[in-house]
Amino acid sequence: GATRIRQLRVAAGRCPVQQNIQTLIPECNVQYSWSNEDTEPYQTNWTSTINASLPSEWTYSSQAELRGYPYVGSIAVYAGGGYIKVFKLSSLDELNALKNSNWIDKYTRAVFLEISLYNAQVDVFTSVTFLSE
Repeated sequence: GATRIRQLRVAAGRCPVQQNIQTLIPECNVQYSWSNEDTEPYQTNWTSTINASLPSEWTYSSQAELRGYPYVGSIAVYAGGGYIKVFKLSSLDELNALKNSNWIDKYTRAVFLEISLYNAQVDVFTSVTFLSE
């Protein structure tokens, strides 16, 4: 079946740092919430872009587009959307490409590994979700 990795991120610049301590702490990151979720399109390495025809791993897909649902984790309740990459059967090169382009970075708050399996003997589909917060 299909295997997909999905991440949810927070937008940069959501918590300003006081000017008198910016040399010590140049930026801060907020906790995940639906209101802090990043949904902007990007180029490789999370570079800003205005081009909407980018690969799915750099373009946000909504919960409705993915037919997703909220997921309750230990730290937060995560939306069913996100930045996704659907893997082919032999996907080690694709996984390494994501790693080399810093697909998971300091703004990543949750990574889901979602796998669909089919058992032909009993004609049953199974969906498995792993979450790393």
